[in-house]
Amino acid sequence: MNSLSGKNENSRIEAFSDGVFAIAITLLILEIKVPPLSSVHSTQDLWNGLIKLWPSYLAFSLSFCVLLISWINHHYLFNLLEGSSRPFLYANGFLLLTITFMPFPAALLAQYGHRFLLFRGIHQFNRLEFTPAHYPYTETLAEQTGKFRSDKRD
Repeated sequence: MNSLSGKNENSRIEAFSDGVFAIAITLLILEIKVPPLSSVHSTQDLWNGLIKLWPSYLAFSLSFCVLLISWINHHYLFNLLEGSSRPFLYANGFLLLTITFMPFPAALLAQYGHRFLLFRGIHQFNRLEFTPAHYPYTETLAEQTGKFRSDKRD
């Protein structure tokens, strides 16, 4: 059997995917470590230690925004579909693979800053196929496989 049944199957896929997104976002914040107690002797030391973490805040914010946009796009995609197929499950799995990888480049960005920007750019370039600009292709593919919900198109 090449295709999977409609709404229930999509609900399961979307719920699993939402869980993966939630875990990835949670892992982002775990990378921000509080200043060590041994370096904090006053309130000013604490503030200075927190300010020194700005690369971590930046990496968290950028990565959170990328994950949020990816999740919104993913949600939009599922509103377009009535059912799924085995190739769609593999494509969705590949997307989730890139999502679970996101905390790693975020940690590298926080730790190594500008030296890491090239790697971050390559990772983002690799994820371009999941941007809204590619939805016409997604809609065409969904129409060809008979899984497209024409009533949900903008």
